[in-house]
Amino acid sequence: MTDHTVVRVEPRSTGISRVVSLNRPVHWHLGGKAVAGAVCAVMAAVFAYFLWNEGGWSNIRYVASVSLMLVAIAVTVSGRPLAPVVGVALMIAIVFISSAEKLRLMHMAIHAYDIVYYLMSPSNLWFLFQNFPVPMTQLFAAFSALAAAIYYCHQF
Repeated sequence: MTDHTVVRVEPRSTGISRVVSLNRPVHWHLGGKAVAGAVCAVMAAVFAYFLWNEGGWSNIRYVASVSLMLVAIAVTVSGRPLAPVVGVALMIAIVFISSAEKLRLMHMAIHAYDIVYYLMSPSNLWFLFQNFPVPMTQLFAAFSALAAAIYYCHQF
């Protein structure tokens, strides 16, 4: 063996561990359970807020059943529960915020077919990027953050 470094991990009750090495300075890193718990708590709060603000009880039940179905399908495919929960909650938040922005900027409500319609038409995308560059950049950043969050959460 060429590596003679001794590493000892001291677990803490808070989920934060301290890595101690003879050759390196002491540094801290978050344990997987602490990060997963924090992400789940934040996403559950965001999910509950957007779910509650959707409307009446029948609408809430419908949105909850569709959302849980998406989570169940994603958990079945991926085999990991954290990434689908975070992904679906963030997608709902993105659609909710995008809907409010479209209503504010264009005075039009968002429809289910709008996503497919805009993605299948390069001229419409070009129109949106020309006339609404800041919201479209924010939307692109939101989808990038969604992909990064799903990738990060899929590791646990």
